[in-house]
Amino acid sequence: TFGSARTIAAPCSWIKPESWYTFINSREGRIGGISYDPIVASPPIGTSYWGNMILLSADESGVAYLGLNVQEVLTPLSLRIERETAVVANILFGGLLSHYIGRTSYGYRARIEGLIAYGQFPIRTTGFSASFPCSKDIECQSKKCVGRLSSALRFKRCEA
Repeated sequence: TFGSARTIAAPCSWIKPESWYTFINSREGRIGGISYDPIVASPPIGTSYWGNMILLSADESGVAYLGLNVQEVLTPLSLRIERETAVVANILFGGLLSHYIGRTSYGYRARIEGLIAYGQFPIRTTGFSASFPCSKDIECQSKKCVGRLSSALRFKRCEA
């Protein structure tokens, strides 16, 4: 699924999780932080992630595979600063733009087309390359997400 919300409560014997793939898009905000698609990443009450969780980013060389039935909470909130005075929650802008399915440089379709155009198969699933935004070590190929991270501002990047 691409950009779909969690809708099923565990356990459900009709679902074979190993056959499901949940793609979660991410996007770099204007001030360098990471935002996740809030429709998928926000934790709704009483439902679970099913299947293989895969994070997409602007890194066309690979994705971050988080695992099977991982219940990872990805906080989509980072801050966007406009004209040095107005602060607007990026969950309304960068996060929701990450949910876009169509042809933009940051939509789900563009992310998948970028991976295909890169031409390395199978697609690397070990995490984002160095210098791409992140919030957790598991998102990085090096397993090192370093930098500043506070409750609202995300400035972390994958280390080489």
